[in-house]
Amino acid sequence: MKSLKICRLMILVLSALLLISACGSSSSDSPAATTTLTGSVFASSVSGASVVVKDSAGATIAGPVTTSADGSFSVAVPNSALAGTLQFQATGGTYADEMTGTTTTAGTLAAYATAGSVTATVSINPATTIIHSLISQYSKTAGEAQTLFNSSFGFTPDLSVASKNTPSTGGSKAERLAAFRAGAFSKLTQDLGLAPDRQADLIAALAQDLADGALDGKNGTTLISLGSYTVDIQNRFDQALVSYLSDTMHNLTGVLPGEIGDLAFGKVAFTTNYKLEYIPGTMAPAEGKTTFKIRVTDRASGSPVTGLSLSLMPLMYMDDRKHTSPADVVTEDTANQGTYNCTVYYLMGSGPDMGFWEIKVTVGSGMSGESAKFFPFVSMYMGMGDTPKFNLYGGTSDLRSNNMRRFYFLFNDGLTSGMTSTFNLYIAAMDSMMSMPFLTAGTLLNGPSGTTWTVNPATTSLQASLSPSFASAVTGSDCGGGHWTIPGINLSSGMTNTVYIKLTVNGEVKTAGTSTTADQFATFLLSPGMGM
Repeated sequence: MKSLKICRLMILVLSALLLISACGSSSSDSPAATTTLTGSVFASSVSGASVVVKDSAGATIAGPVTTSADGSFSVAVPNSALAGTLQFQATGGTYADEMTGTTTTAGTLAAYATAGSVTATVSINPATTIIHSLISQYSKTAGEAQTLFNSSFGFTPDLSVASKNTPSTGGSKAERLAAFRAGAFSKLTQDLGLAPDRQADLIAALAQDLADGALDGKNGTTLISLGSYTVDIQNRFDQALVSYLSDTMHNLTGVLPGEIGDLAFGKVAFTTNYKLEYIPGTMAPAEGKTTFKIRVTDRASGSPVTGLSLSLMPLMYMDDRKHTSPADVVTEDTANQGTYNCTVYYLMGSGPDMGFWEIKVTVGSGMSGESAKFFPFVSMYMGMGDTPKFNLYGGTSDLRSNNMRRFYFLFNDGLTSGMTSTFNLYIAAMDSMMSMPFLTAGTLLNGPSGTTWTVNPATTSLQASLSPSFASAVTGSDCGGGHWTIPGINLSSGMTNTVYIKLTVNGEVKTAGTSTTADQFATFLLSPGMGM
C-alpha cells in the first residue's frame, strides 16, 4: 500500500515537471522571428561604433552591434517591429576625417526610418542625423524634417544608399554622391575653424538652427555659437560643397557638377568687412536676362554702405568645363541706401545633368577687393513665352583665338512701349569660354595667333523687321556697353509677333549657323501687352 502511494506521488511530480517544461519551451525556447538588416555608418567610415535599433518611443529593440572597419554592420530586428518606425543610433567609434586624415572619435550619428520604409539596409551619416534630430528633439514630423533639410541643403538623403568615397570603379554613382555630400560636412567643419572632432557639435548646431524653420545662424532670436558659425551658414555650406567638389586629394568620388544638381542657394554671405545679401528680382533667375539686387551693409555696425564699386563674375560648372556668361555694369540704387542693381545674361539653365551657376560678387577692385559667391538655380527656356536670347555666328574669317567661329549672343533686354514698340537688346561676343565682352563701337576682340581687331562703328549695324526679307527694316542704335535699341517696330499688342534681327559686324552679316541668305538673322518671338 505504501509502495502504491509512493508511485502515485512520483507520477504527480513527473506530470508537474512535464507541465513546467512545456510552459518554458513556449516562452524561451522558441524566440521571436527576426530579420537581419545591414547598414553603414559614415562620416567617413566609422569603425567600432555601437549601433542599436529603437522603436518610435525610444525603446531599444535590437543591438548593440559593432561596426566593422568599413563602417558596415548587421543587426537582427524582430519581424514584429519592421512595420513600425525604426530609429538607428550609432555611438562612438573612430574615423579618418575626410579633410585632415586625422583619426577622430565619432559622436552620435543616427537615422530615422518611417513605418515600413526599411526593407534591407540603412545608411547613417551627417545628413540623416540632422533629420533624426529634427524629429526626435524638435518635434518635427518626418515629412517636415525632410522638407526643411532639402530646402536648406539642396538634397534629401536616401537611407537605402551607403556612402563610398572611392573612385568611380569602387561604388555606384548614388553611393559616391552620398559620400561626396557627407564629405562636404567635414569641409564645412574645417571652414568654420573647428577641429575634426567638433563635427558632431556642428551637426547638432545645424539641427538646432533649422528647428525654427530657417537655416540662418540662429534658433529663433538666439544666435548659434560655434566656431565662426554665422547667419551666412547656408551660403557657407554651398561654398564647402563646391570647394570639396574640386578637391581631388580628399574627394575621391569623381562626382561631376551635373550629378549634384542645384545647390541650396544661401542668399547671405560675408566678406571681411561687409555683409552681402542677394535680393531676387520680380522674376526668378532664368536663361536670358535676370535682374536682382545686392544689399551691402557694414559687417560690424550693420549700416548700409554706399558709393561702392561692385562687379559680377558668373561661372557655370559643367561636367567637362566651366564657362562664364555676360553681366552688365552694376549700378547703385540711389533710392535704397546700400543697394546695388545687378543684371546677368544667362547663356543656359542649370540643373541635373547640366551643372550649376555661381555668381561671384566683388566689392572694390584689385588686391583690396572682397568677394562673396552665390549659387542660384537658373531655369531653362522651354520654348514658351518671349524668346530670351538667340545665338548668331561669325564666318570663317571671324574666328576666336582657338580657331573656332565666334559666337554673338543677342539677349532680349525688354520692350519699351509707346505709339510703337522699342525693342531693346544686349549683345555680347565670345572671345573665349571665360571672356565674353559686350559688343559696341571700339570693342577689342581677340582672333587666332594673337591677332586683335576692333569693332568699327561705320560697318557695324543692327536691323529689325517683321519680315525675313527685311522689308521696311528699322535700324537700331548702339547705346554703348552692349546695349542696343531698335525703335518704331509696329508690334501687335496682345499677340505674339515674330521679329527678325540682322547683325552686321565690320561688314560681315552674322548667321544662325549657315552661310545662306535665308539664315542671316536671329528670330525673336515678342508679346507686347502679355507680360512684358
